[in-house]
Amino acid sequence: MFVFDNSIIMELRNFTLLALRIILAIILLINGLNKFFNFIPVNYASAESVQMIEGLLAVGYFFKLLGVLELLIALFLLIPQLVPIALLMLLPISVNAFLFHVFTDKGQLGMSAAVFVLNVYIALSYIPYFKLLIVRRSNTNQ
Repeated sequence: MFVFDNSIIMELRNFTLLALRIILAIILLINGLNKFFNFIPVNYASAESVQMIEGLLAVGYFFKLLGVLELLIALFLLIPQLVPIALLMLLPISVNAFLFHVFTDKGQLGMSAAVFVLNVYIALSYIPYFKLLIVRRSNTNQ
């Protein structure tokens, strides 16, 4: 009978996390580049979503900034030391995109849900790194 060694399980877990990070990075890379080159047409189904997008386009900088952030996060996801910061940077973006598609435009709901789920799943694997950010008491004298 074959018994799994813990090292095999850990290697499989690490490989899976790496693969998920790469998938998420590719999605962000494509979305980020699309903000600059518009090679994937985006159609919005509801009047509310069109109105919101037109408002953000009128601001002028929003989608360029979002594209830069998506490209930066994609890069950070590929650098092991920067993965926790990438996941924190991506969380408000993925939550907002997911909720936007849930409430105003269900056309891209699958992709935004995938990004959100990947973000949360990978982040849960990095919980020990995030615990360092939570302190019970801050001593400003040190």
